[in-house]
Amino acid sequence: MLAIQIPSTKSPECTPNLLPARLNHDGPVNATERHWNPETTENGDTTAFFRGRKLKGRTVKIPEGYKGVVLDITDKAAPQPKKVQNEGRADDEGDNEEEEDPVDVKAVEELATFEEIVVWGHEAAPANTEDPYAKGVHEWIGFAEAVAVWKQACTITCWSLGEHYKPRHAPTPKYQAPVRTVSNGQHYPVEAKQYRKKH
Repeated sequence: MLAIQIPSTKSPECTPNLLPARLNHDGPVNATERHWNPETTENGDTTAFFRGRKLKGRTVKIPEGYKGVVLDITDKAAPQPKKVQNEGRADDEGDNEEEEDPVDVKAVEELATFEEIVVWGHEAAPANTEDPYAKGVHEWIGFAEAVAVWKQACTITCWSLGEHYKPRHAPTPKYQAPVRTVSNGQHYPVEAKQYRKKH
């Protein structure tokens, strides 16, 4: 498992370049203008030459409300959260439960942030609809937002929990929570909590 460590100072900004090449190197490069000098054309595409090959790039913006980060997976162990102990409980149900084995969590350091990436192709700039990286930025974020909206729509907070129990300032939900009837015929809520719609 991985845990991102938030840096104490603001990370530098950068623009990652996704090249259509396999490089046997992982890490920073001291590239000079002689080796890497991209030029932007009038239509917004970028042209560069890498080892004598012409590359065309297209800038892909990270959607608003998101930011990209460059991460480095370290061998350091991430700090473990302290366990919350239930002191003063009347029952001893939890005493017989076995403790879970600790999970090995590695620290991931934030090296830089970015708001756009440049995706490169040979001789032609990759189309946003065809390139897997460009599609991934927009489609994955759209998919994640759709899942979040669906999850939110399927979770209903039950404010109105019975026929005779109506709070003044709370909306009445579509789905009724379970109620119990006491001997005088009044309905009272079993428990005020989140209920999920069954699909």
